[in-house]
Amino acid sequence: MKTIIKLLATTLLLSTLLLGNSTDHTSSKYKLLNDLTLANKQHDYIDNMSRILKFNIKDRENYNTSKNLFEKVLKGLVFGDKALNLRGTNIKNIRVELDTIQQLWDKEKQSLEMALSDKKSRLKAIDTIAKINIHMKRVVKIYNKSYARYKQGSKLSFIVHRHSNSNKLLAMK
Repeated sequence: MKTIIKLLATTLLLSTLLLGNSTDHTSSKYKLLNDLTLANKQHDYIDNMSRILKFNIKDRENYNTSKNLFEKVLKGLVFGDKALNLRGTNIKNIRVELDTIQQLWDKEKQSLEMALSDKKSRLKAIDTIAKINIHMKRVVKIYNKSYARYKQGSKLSFIVHRHSNSNKLLAMK
């Protein structure tokens, strides 16, 4: 009888593990998911600005759109932005990187503004964008680690909850 109960409990636990891995019920509950998504989107804005500057494309409207969106999302990632549904973050490692990006951005804002009309400013802006991109990659990496830890904790909680419920059912028998 004990063997059957152990086998049944093991089977329930294994099926719970498989069920927990097959459904991603955690992503919609992660509070910083939109921040993570828009942090990833920042690469598109950076790449677009960089491409325009590197190939000396005279597309001021596209450049300014990418630049303005990057700046708006950056401020939202740091302080939050209801319109973009950004919460902002207090995760220390992310905040340090975002502050560094903000400092680079503010310091080189004039070069970024003049980049399409002045060769010296364009070269300086290309260099600044490359530095910003390095820090932005770190931000995304930290967000991804945070999300992975959240998912792992949620799965563990789900497994423990399912297991405790199965033990309650076995105790009732």
